[in-house]
Amino acid sequence: MPKRLVITSHRPSAGQELIHTFIEEWYGVYGLYAFSPAGAWPAADAGGLNRAVLDRQAAGLTCCIIDRPRVADLVKLLRKINPSAIVHAPLLGLPASSPPLEDYQAVVNGTLSWLEAARQACPGAPFIYISSTQVYGDRANTIAMKERADRFEFTDPVYVEGLTEAFPIEGSNHSLPGAAAVAADVLAQEFARSFHLPVCCLRVDSFCDPGNGREDRRDILSQIAHCCLTETEYVVHGDRGRQVREIISARDVATLIEAIIQEPRPGEIYNVGGGKPGTCSIHEAMEWIETVAGKPLSRRYSDVPPLGEPRCYYSDPRHLRDHYPKWQVTEPWKELARRVVEAQSARLAG
Repeated sequence: MPKRLVITSHRPSAGQELIHTFIEEWYGVYGLYAFSPAGAWPAADAGGLNRAVLDRQAAGLTCCIIDRPRVADLVKLLRKINPSAIVHAPLLGLPASSPPLEDYQAVVNGTLSWLEAARQACPGAPFIYISSTQVYGDRANTIAMKERADRFEFTDPVYVEGLTEAFPIEGSNHSLPGAAAVAADVLAQEFARSFHLPVCCLRVDSFCDPGNGREDRRDILSQIAHCCLTETEYVVHGDRGRQVREIISARDVATLIEAIIQEPRPGEIYNVGGGKPGTCSIHEAMEWIETVAGKPLSRRYSDVPPLGEPRCYYSDPRHLRDHYPKWQVTEPWKELARRVVEAQSARLAG
């Protein structure tokens, strides 16, 4: 019997690359289930371009929109599917200006509903919660760092290898979406510990899916590429683009999820990325995408930094690699940016 994977997201396009990877490389049949708490993500949007692309390219895909999900309904759904694993990806770059109540409902209540439904319906199925480095807020700005012409770099020897999973989340400005990310992250950990469920949290910084257009605010490569190709102004908020982000492809995240499903470690938290070699500054990303696209990017600099964002972030990958030594990052950010430009160029060409 084919394995079944449930991927949940209130941003259905966010899981597109994950879906293709699992269909091509591991799972034969699975379901994508998107939900829209309180109507925050209209069903019409959820069934748009990305749904059509998936229907054409992903044989065996089952996709449905669940509006205002109740735990009892999700329990029935999971019992019917009998999934081998659940991947829950509720927050992938909600803007800080999004309505606080809708954001909270989508992230926190949605995560709680799926965790409880999984506890009742399939407690033995690995549950992978894709969290965000937003849980750390801007506390990384307290780390000693130097300011170069094109990027910031940590100078504190404790953090030269990056931030570990033990880095504090208290005492920082998170922004409201970041605060919701903290609440959902802690809920996932609590279900693992209190109910002994195979739940783990993957904290991802800039998750790049070449197929998702520009919906994800934290997918800086897709955002910059879209502005460059459409000749739209890209606004750089604070620090003249020297902010450093850790880029990872959805495909590499998918292969990590596969490894975790094969060998779950309940209650674990992983900062997911390639460490310092997998980083780029916004300035570096803009210049490289201009080179790949073969055209200039219109940009405007704002002195106001984003709320709750660090000047420099990258993960210390040693804890993750100790547990999953065969997993590695396979797509350098420059090659990933090239794939983003190619995908968006093809989409714009019709």
